[in-house]
Amino acid sequence: EALSKLEFLVVQDIFLTETAQLANVVLPAAAWVEKEGTVTSTERRVQWTERACMPPREAKTDLWIICQVAKRLGFDLGYAEAAEVLREINKVVPIYAGITPERVRNAIGGLVWPCTAPKHPGTPILYTQEFSTSDGRGKFTPVTYRPPAEQTSARFPFVLTTGRVVMHYNTSSMTYRSASLVKRVPEAFIEINPHDAERLTLAQGKRVKVTTERGEV
Repeated sequence: EALSKLEFLVVQDIFLTETAQLANVVLPAAAWVEKEGTVTSTERRVQWTERACMPPREAKTDLWIICQVAKRLGFDLGYAEAAEVLREINKVVPIYAGITPERVRNAIGGLVWPCTAPKHPGTPILYTQEFSTSDGRGKFTPVTYRPPAEQTSARFPFVLTTGRVVMHYNTSSMTYRSASLVKRVPEAFIEINPHDAERLTLAQGKRVKVTTERGEV
């Protein structure tokens, strides 16, 4: 509802998702196997991905799209390939200085920042001796407990939280397109405490309606 009220919405995706269908402009993106460049994981590991196949039809890489948008805004970035971007990162980001295209392409398992020089081995574990504070010690900040903004009530006695399943990712815009994954987990499901289920006369596999103050599913 909020997205439908926007003056102008641009969505970049590899599929025409529900969000993309609300967009004024959809930029057809290339999937990860259709482009090259580096990926930095949440453990600070930088790995190079090679293109395995070309993007289909009008799909474009992230780099091409960013460069084209910049050009239309009056600034020509001029990048021809992902390696050029990484070389600029090497110059302006000290902790990435040693993660050059040549090194990371051949690094089995990638390189972990901080990696500050061409021969630096990377830093798999941070703060083994001290923290990056003025005195080298970690800072603890106590907080006062604040209860949830919404409490359960007689009308809404349960706390509803979303969960993950192994077979599907987020809204399943990609994984629901895999017949083998859909076969293993064909639809969404609710899990509830067995005692509550018994009290509500719910049985395994029974269809249910979940209602909140904002809507139902």
